[in-house]
Amino acid sequence: MSTIIFILKLFIVGERFVLITRDRAAIKLLVEFIIYIYAYYWFSYPVTANAPTLTLQLWRDLKSWEKREKEKSTRFKRHISMTCIKMLDRHSWYVMTSHVIFTLWSNRVDDVTKTNLAQEL
Repeated sequence: MSTIIFILKLFIVGERFVLITRDRAAIKLLVEFIIYIYAYYWFSYPVTANAPTLTLQLWRDLKSWEKREKEKSTRFKRHISMTCIKMLDRHSWYVMTSHVIFTLWSNRVDDVTKTNLAQEL
C-alpha cells in the first residue's frame, strides 16, 4: 500500500519534479488503475464472506480493463492488467467448491443466488 500512496503523491505533486513524458504517462496510467480498480477492492476485501464473490468480480473487471486497454494498443497499459490477472490467478486458491459456502453469508449476493447455491450444495 505504501507504493500506491507514493504513486498517488507523485501524481499530485508531480509537476514540481522533472520527469520525462513517458514517466508522466506511466504514472497517470497507474493512478487511473488505482482509482478505477484497485482502491475499490482494497477497501472491500476485509469481509471474508465477500472474498469469493469479489475475486470473481475483480477478475471480470481486470478482463474488461485489459480489453479496454487493447483497444488503445499501448503495451504498458496491457501489461498492468495482464500482470494483475496473473497475480490473481495465483492467489485465487480459495475460490474452490469447498469455500463457496462462504458466499451464503455475503451481503453482495442476492437471495435468489444464495438459494440456488444452497440447493446445489
